[in-house]
Amino acid sequence: MRKIISYTVFISIFVLAVGMSLAFSAPEHRPDRATIKIDPGKLPSKAMIEIDALNGLSAKYMDSAYLLPYELATKALRLSKLMNYKKGEAYANVNLGFYYFKKKTYLEALEYFMASLNIAEPNNYESILNDAYTGMGLLFMDLGRRDRAIEYIRKGMAYSKKHNTEDLAGSYIRLGQLMYDLGDTNEAFRLYFNALS
Repeated sequence: MRKIISYTVFISIFVLAVGMSLAFSAPEHRPDRATIKIDPGKLPSKAMIEIDALNGLSAKYMDSAYLLPYELATKALRLSKLMNYKKGEAYANVNLGFYYFKKKTYLEALEYFMASLNIAEPNNYESILNDAYTGMGLLFMDLGRRDRAIEYIRKGMAYSKKHNTEDLAGSYIRLGQLMYDLGDTNEAFRLYFNALS
């Protein structure tokens, strides 16, 4: 019983000491520390943060839920248009394009991917361009249009090289598959090896 009481007293004192040290090491108690001043005009609005969160959740649940990604992306698209938030609108269009692609509703998927590209290209939203071009490449792969698939996957690769190595590896694998289907096994193996590096 004495051990429990002594442990309890020790833990209480320890927690109190740590809390006090954190409180007095805060910038307002230490004038020698520089503080960061943030211009409120440069912060994103609550609506932009909500739109980005909706788009992120829509993309995250794309493979696991059936209707949830659609509902999230549709809400993000509606809010983005209302706020005139072009990046959110482009991202929502990509998510809806992938939603319809996974449903094998290719015409709707193509329309959303194109709508995303129409916004992302003039504004140079590189990560969205990567997703939209890759989505169009996958769409044309499913349709058996290898020439168009190669064109769009390569366009997406130009942006994934800058941002996302996982997407880049996937693009090398898809191009390798297309080259193998076209009978160019040497190029296919080269692309597969690039995916591994």
